[in-house]
Amino acid sequence: MRRALVAVAVSAVLLVACQPAPTATITNKADPARPICGSTGRLYGTVSPAGATPKVVLQKTRNGKWEDWIWLQGLGSTEGSHRIYGTVDPSTGAWSFQYSVPIEAKTIHVRVRSLGGSVASPGLYLTPRPASSDVPCPTID
Repeated sequence: MRRALVAVAVSAVLLVACQPAPTATITNKADPARPICGSTGRLYGTVSPAGATPKVVLQKTRNGKWEDWIWLQGLGSTEGSHRIYGTVDPSTGAWSFQYSVPIEAKTIHVRVRSLGGSVASPGLYLTPRPASSDVPCPTID
């Protein structure tokens, strides 16, 4: 009888220990959904479970590949450049940060990833719009 109870207890412990860890997810939204050229936009979302990552990193696609969006201190200079991070609230999983909307009329594909890079949000397309119909966003080739 004792052997059977020990076997059941060991099996229960192994069953719990062998369960896969919960998968983290990241959501993202933009405010406004169609930002004005050259203005400031806000990206926000949640990390679930809360506390899965302390920060999220903004990424964009270039030539079909995801890369971290690097903020440059000045034109032609990489001194002072850094990745664009959003801090995640450890109790709610909420994150948000502002970004500079490009001045050109070009759709950009963005997402955020976990600090370690193992989890990423779905991609989000942002298309800048003109402030008025009289002043369109420039097209830069």
